[in-house]
Amino acid sequence: MNPQRRLRVYDRGIPIGWLLRDTLWHLTLPEIARSGHLSFVFPELALEPSRLISSAVLWPTFAKRIPSKARPDYQLMLAEYGVTSDDPFEYLEKSGGKMMTDGVELRR
Repeated sequence: MNPQRRLRVYDRGIPIGWLLRDTLWHLTLPEIARSGHLSFVFPELALEPSRLISSAVLWPTFAKRIPSKARPDYQLMLAEYGVTSDDPFEYLEKSGGKMMTDGVELRR
């Protein structure tokens, strides 16, 4: 796995795990007990924090942080963060995946 393709997952400023990308998406949240929000979203990781889960599709909790290509301002949003491709990982990496509705953030 390319170590450059990983983002630290934070909840309300507390580091709780990693989101990784190669041909699949991978997630590990060893500190999930410190997260109120994500322990409900990923109950399998709340029960077994050291577990690594994988998926061909980005989990909705993270996918909703990426703007739809159908938005009229989609290209402006990419440009705002310096995103140069349609790669969802690049968008999450450069935008931090921040939303007003929760405290989840992604950082390199």
